Amino acid sequence: MAWVQEVANSWWLWMGPMLLQVAILILAIGVIDTVFRDRLWPQLRLVLWGLVFVKLLVPPSLATSVSAASWLLPVQAIAVPAATEASTTLAPGLAQASGATWQVVLFLVWGGGVACGICIRVGQWLRVKHGFLADSEIAPTRVQLLAQRAARQLRLRRMPPVLVSETAAGPAVVGVFRPTVVVPSDLLAVLSDDDLFHVLLHEFAHVRRGDLWFAALGDTLSVLYWLQPLLRLVRLRTAALREVCCDATVVRALQNDAGAYQQTLLRSAQHLVLGQRLTPRWGNVGFWAGRSTLLLRLEQLQRGAAWGAKRRVVVAAVAVAVVVFVFPMGTRHQVTAAALPLKTQESRVSSAELVKRTAVPAVDVPQDFVSCWSVRAAVYQKMAEQEARNEARNERNETRRLGSGMLRRPAALQS
Repeated sequence: MAWVQEVANSWWLWMGPMLLQVAILILAIGVIDTVFRDRLWPQLRLVLWGLVFVKLLVPPSLATSVSAASWLLPVQAIAVPAATEASTTLAPGLAQASGATWQVVLFLVWGGGVACGICIRVGQWLRVKHGFLADSEIAPTRVQLLAQRAARQLRLRRMPPVLVSETAAGPAVVGVFRPTVVVPSDLLAVLSDDDLFHVLLHEFAHVRRGDLWFAALGDTLSVLYWLQPLLRLVRLRTAALREVCCDATVVRALQNDAGAYQQTLLRSAQHLVLGQRLTPRWGNVGFWAGRSTLLLRLEQLQRGAAWGAKRRVVVAAVAVAVVVFVFPMGTRHQVTAAALPLKTQESRVSSAELVKRTAVPAVDVPQDFVSCWSVRAAVYQKMAEQEARNEARNERNETRRLGSGMLRRPAALQS
């Protein structure tokens, strides 16, 4: 059907350039993160990787004169025909440039993949809600007192509910709108009050930092852009760096007492290993997401870098610079109207002959022209303005022709 083809064309005008631009951005950030890994702060690395998800919300046709793409890509000049018949030749050109059967097939495959991703996420949440949370119980008084102390330490406006579960593999926070902290029941027997306090501080830090919203956004965009496999790498990197940043928040709340928190982290990870919980399950992302993540967290705690106001300003400045100079990756276009040929003795030329002379048989539309909606609108506006000028010129010519005929008529009658 025609409307399916039109929807598929419009979808590919967004998806095609977006997949390419996001791949370039991920590769660039990956190189920077690998080369300067020991020199960049974990907060800055998290912001850089997180900006990939922000890029997915920016139109791929966005172009500015100060972006890096404007220095590398030339400006595309588009000539608009001057005649009214150009509109009839431009529309088929656009249809030929943007219409293709493979786009419909790819659009249907993408839609099926998105539907499968949504079903998988919904199924996971239902299993968590009716299995994981349904088997949980309210934490005992000992844990509740420690949770209140941790909430006051982090200055939370509302303390999330704390539950105890026998099936949880590790401490976790579930829920976006109503976050809930779940602690394994067997972990309460092996950890001291100080260790449990540190664990609750870490989980509450996720709530305070808004990591649940950030993870939900990344998960949603990963479903919508599942055609880009590099987004899985971005999700893994951001998940590991979120844990590192939460550790920094906990250490700051403990007044830079990183040694005690390191011991808590090691004891918790040791309990997961000895308890044979190496299989990834719901809730063990923070304390057993893999050997590399655990080593990364311990390494960052060993450095003990403070997170102050100056670093916040630097991170914000870097984020703004990336948004301004890197995000606009579209090609700039310059729309110009085609020059009208000079006419002699326009008063003796009929309107049909004038349109025939000024008509342009075809328009050469660049391939990347169809990817910019603003340019298409500007082209159609230019064409409408030119058409109005042509109609006004034809009316003036017709008036002059009739006027000249009326002036010659009395002379003929006198003869």
